[in-house]
Amino acid sequence: MFNGRRNDELFREYGHWLPYITDIFLPLCNSENGDLLSMPFPGALSEQPYMTMQVVLLIQQSFKKVLSEKVEKIKTKASAGHARRRR
Repeated sequence: MFNGRRNDELFREYGHWLPYITDIFLPLCNSENGDLLSMPFPGALSEQPYMTMQVVLLIQQSFKKVLSEKVEKIKTKASAGHARRRR
């Protein structure tokens, strides 16, 4: 979902998890780095429902992986363009 794939196959594969992604994780996260800006429920981290936080942290890990891959792709493209200009 984070890499831009939006089709029926995605909903069949991840349909059960989409509410966690769209209704819990995305409103709580910083879209630039994937860090949580707040908790899903009132209270400190230690007061959050365990399973909810496990799911949120797993989604966060996937989100950060996609962000990292995008950054690497941009860096690779930029360094290749820089090398061509140096020739």
